Amino acid sequence: MMRRRFLQMLGLGGAATLLTGCYSESPDEWKSKLTLTVQTPQGEVIGSAVRWHQFSTDPVTGGGHYQDKGEATVVDLGGGKYLFALIQEMKPHDYTVFYGANLVKNSTLAGQIGRKAVVPSNMYPLLVTFTDIADPKSVKQVNPADLAATFGAGFSLKSITLEVTDDKVTEGVVEKVLGWFSDYASHEFRLNGKKCVACPDDNTFAESIGTGNFRVR
Repeated sequence: MMRRRFLQMLGLGGAATLLTGCYSESPDEWKSKLTLTVQTPQGEVIGSAVRWHQFSTDPVTGGGHYQDKGEATVVDLGGGKYLFALIQEMKPHDYTVFYGANLVKNSTLAGQIGRKAVVPSNMYPLLVTFTDIADPKSVKQVNPADLAATFGAGFSLKSITLEVTDDKVTEGVVEKVLGWFSDYASHEFRLNGKKCVACPDDNTFAESIGTGNFRVR
């Protein structure tokens, strides 16, 4: 029951019921693929990203530890438009964590490869885009129920799915699309170009987003 206690300590309340059951003290690890399917005027486009996750517990203290690595999901909508499904900084609230942990508990991981679920709309990751892909400060939130409001007529989110996979962890896609990313990550900047020393500083949306929302190593 240690992992349930870990989630309850993080204040998840009823959400912890998604992870019912007893857990061994050995680490549980898995990889997940988050896939977005978007309808565009030119047809459907798909973007996916694979992340690695691990839960472990300290056999002495009973404390829980979660870690992961991977990238945000990037969807190339064409015409220089991109949609990003961000990694949640409060990781245990991330549906990627809930779904994967629920599948691997009390079972062999091999038997879960390929298991897929549709992410419920109330557990969607934060979706963002950039008015100017070269300017991190131009980041803006995207309403998943109304992509047309951001990208124009003919754009809509068809689905977000999550799958337990043995695919390779995604690397390098974010840096390829966001030319400024490596420099910002090396300085631990928020997207407003500042470190979050005493947030809030300028109360912009760019301040609320950091490079850790795009990549975790």
